[in-house]
Amino acid sequence: MRWPPRPTNVAHAGMDAHFSKPIDLVRLNNLIERLLRKKGAETQERSTAAEAMIAALKEDCRRDIVELPCRLGALLRISSPETRARAVAALAHSVAGTSRSLGFKDVSDAAFKLKAVAKEILSGSPVPDSLEHAMDSFVSVVEDAA
Repeated sequence: MRWPPRPTNVAHAGMDAHFSKPIDLVRLNNLIERLLRKKGAETQERSTAAEAMIAALKEDCRRDIVELPCRLGALLRISSPETRARAVAALAHSVAGTSRSLGFKDVSDAAFKLKAVAKEILSGSPVPDSLEHAMDSFVSVVEDAA
């Protein structure tokens, strides 16, 4: 390759423009403005796509929240109190983090409370609320959110 490289060669290599000396400042300013507009449009497209993905995630989360009472009902049928409490704690933990991240704060707070009751049961501490009562409270919040 000869030096300096030909403008067509550098364009194929990924450059946006080529300026020979002396540099034409008006042409350079026009290029900068064009590239900034292009970058702004790309950023807006990415932002719009991200907002659409977040909206879809929120809708998926809302659908999952609607199904929670059935899932909790199935957990109540587990015969071993320890296994039941462990399963409820795991489900509540999963729901708490995800729902808060997607804007369902009340569901998240209720899930953290449910998890705390399940953990107290697992630790053997005296628990003022039964797991079933804590689950009923959680389901009430879930139904309001759905």
